[in-house]
Amino acid sequence: MADRREQLRKRMIDNAAEINRLHDRIHNTHKRRDRGEAESQDWKDACSEFHARYDQLCFPGGPFPDFYERLRTGDTDIIEVALCFLEVRPYFFRSGYHWKTILQKCKSAPMAGEQAERFHSLLERYKRWRSLRRESSDRGAAICHELWPLLRRFYDLFPGQIPHYKYDGLVTVGDLYRILCDSLKVEPHESQMSNWAACVRRVAQSLERI
Repeated sequence: MADRREQLRKRMIDNAAEINRLHDRIHNTHKRRDRGEAESQDWKDACSEFHARYDQLCFPGGPFPDFYERLRTGDTDIIEVALCFLEVRPYFFRSGYHWKTILQKCKSAPMAGEQAERFHSLLERYKRWRSLRRESSDRGAAICHELWPLLRRFYDLFPGQIPHYKYDGLVTVGDLYRILCDSLKVEPHESQMSNWAACVRRVAQSLERI
């Protein structure tokens, strides 16, 4: 059982990496799709491959058309797949949705012995994580409130929402710069830090005069 478990976990990690590669290919070809017919076809092929392989890659041995039904009835093989998925928590497109759905389904699945112990331990860790995340979000919300006049300018330029917990631990202008770069999915450049800090100070001073 232990060997099978390790094999499942490794395949989940490898499959997640493959899903991410296929997903990145869609984005990369999308940027070039208007350059010509060949580039447009590359993008279409990337989309087709992603959708054709996604269900197979989500779970080792999948797709399971009756996955949740077998989970509900206590199929130990499927419960093992579910527990490994919850424990590994692989990251890929829509993985968070799958993780939460499986977690909820497992709560009503009949388990015994070692599998029941593992799920109970996982639930306890998840509860602690949610509690810490709420505390982090509350601290970040307080920081966000203090910085709101400045952040409002940022959101005017780049509509969106940065989760409050991202601001938890923010101390310097450099920290804020990295948070904003991360939200825009761009690499922060340390060489631009001093210029950006000066810009922030100018904006802050102008806000004080309003």
